[in-house]
Amino acid sequence: KGGLVGAIQGGLASLKVRNALLFAMMTLAAVVVVQGYMGITKVGNAHDATESLYQQRLKPAVTLADIAAAQGELRSQLLMALQHAPENPASKLHDHPLTVHLEAIDKSAADAERLRKAYATEADVSAPEHQALFAGFSEAGQALTGGALKQAREALVEGRFDDAGKLVAAEFDPRFKAAAEGVRKLQAHQLEQAEVQSQHEGAIFRETVMLTIAGVLIAAVLAIALTWFLVRRI
Repeated sequence: KGGLVGAIQGGLASLKVRNALLFAMMTLAAVVVVQGYMGITKVGNAHDATESLYQQRLKPAVTLADIAAAQGELRSQLLMALQHAPENPASKLHDHPLTVHLEAIDKSAADAERLRKAYATEADVSAPEHQALFAGFSEAGQALTGGALKQAREALVEGRFDDAGKLVAAEFDPRFKAAAEGVRKLQAHQLEQAEVQSQHEGAIFRETVMLTIAGVLIAAVLAIALTWFLVRRI
């Protein structure tokens, strides 16, 4: 037989038994090393992907939920503060002063701003689409805790509950809806990107499984071939 196969067969046939055994063990060891290297590399990639999913998707998603909660608490405290109007019969149900709600309003507004900055740090907002969504979200969030809220708070402090109520209905509520919509858009973006990342990692996992199966099959074929070769030599 000529060609490469014939040359290989001729070279193997000329080996002594000791050398043939050594060749067989080295070949199998090489297969194991390659297979192990591939496994370690893929496991490392899987760890990096999991860390990325946690840092860039899960943490920002939780922060967005906290922002929505802070904004909702802000509105809730503002509406409860309006109930302290002396002419409102429900005001008698409040066993605490108006300042309790005012302090809660200030805290919720500060929490919303702190969480907005945290999201900017946690999430990668460099992508154009994400950057545009974040800009709209930031603008809506700052408008929510800006002029209308401050004016309504001042009216409450001065006892002008009717003016405060009008400001809440005409100015604050539209800004609250815009801010909530900004959060929802970012949440939808994060979910979409998480789905894309999940599909990508799924493809890598399937590739790893196929490579592992191929490696096992190659090792099995080599083991059988080398065993047959050694039996024939003996």
